[in-house]
Amino acid sequence: MNLKPNSVLIGFDFGTKKMGVAVAQCITKTATPLNVLQIKNGNPNWEQLDQIINDYKPDLAIIGYPGKDNKSTSLLADKIEKFGSAIEKHYTMPTIFFDESYSTTMARHELRDLRRDRILSRRIKRGQVDSMAAKIILEQWLKLETLG
Repeated sequence: MNLKPNSVLIGFDFGTKKMGVAVAQCITKTATPLNVLQIKNGNPNWEQLDQIINDYKPDLAIIGYPGKDNKSTSLLADKIEKFGSAIEKHYTMPTIFFDESYSTTMARHELRDLRRDRILSRRIKRGQVDSMAAKIILEQWLKLETLG
């Protein structure tokens, strides 16, 4: 995909109860986690999402995708696909589904390291892992996009 250096991306780590959100700058190839969004009845808080979209004006959405390896991930993957379609229609923004394997584990390790180095407080806040996972998904996608 040909993105401009000043393009902004938004990333999602979709879950059944909450969704991690992060934004990334193509020019720096870095992402920043945002506050987590609550999921109710399979849908995010669209008003909160509208505010994020209006604030950052992303050009592309990268959505973590677990694949359909088993019944559990297949059900979640169906919800994620529905969410991706809604993003495309609601914001007329292209979306890409990207393998989220190990993003939550990596997020926990990164947060642990930040706490160990006293960059973060000792306690992980609610949703911090999810938004850190969204950050990791974005940065991994940017890294692969740069290499490809």
